[in-house]
Amino acid sequence: SAGRLKMNPDAANKAADVYERKAEEVDDLAQAALKLVRVEGLGAYGSAQELAAKFGRKATNGSTGAADLLGKLRDELIRKADLYRQAARDYVAADEQIGQDLQRGSQA
Repeated sequence: SAGRLKMNPDAANKAADVYERKAEEVDDLAQAALKLVRVEGLGAYGSAQELAAKFGRKATNGSTGAADLLGKLRDELIRKADLYRQAARDYVAADEQIGQDLQRGSQA
């Protein structure tokens, strides 16, 4: 109701673990894409050098390069993992608060 995600802490932590593992995999892909900036072995001809430069631009071309896009995806996956971890903490805190309120109510 307050714009927060609420779910069972175990399920939230498991979901966060998955997002974190996927973020690591995407980071590995981003690192591999960065290696495409320098493509070797296409030869010394001008056309080969142009082709190598095109590969480099596709790897890191500001907001549209493969490495850059993969980095943004990694960041989003980490943000989602953090959201699930926070949901787990909120659930536990709410559960503890309800328990305290019930205990105070039964003592009154």
